[in-house]
Amino acid sequence: QKQEFKGIRNTYVPTLFTALFCFQSKLAYERLPIQKVYHPFVCGPNNVNVKKLIEETGARINVPPPSVMSDEIVVSGEKEGVMKCKATIMAIYEEKVCHI
Repeated sequence: QKQEFKGIRNTYVPTLFTALFCFQSKLAYERLPIQKVYHPFVCGPNNVNVKKLIEETGARINVPPPSVMSDEIVVSGEKEGVMKCKATIMAIYEEKVCHI
């Protein structure tokens, strides 16, 4: 019985490891240095901008609440979605910085 189990385990472990590696290689994590003053512009009214980005890309966007003094927004998820979110957020931020 031990040999049967060992044979099954040796067959599935490399496959599981490969699948896990492929899954993790598709993920990304970005910390965007956005001054706290500009967080409301990035979020939009009632978080419309953030909700739209999440819906379009499937990425997770973490904007710290007003009570937390942090100058960064964290975006995580699949690489393509994270890069699209980063580009959009940085464009909003740079537009507001130029106009103020």
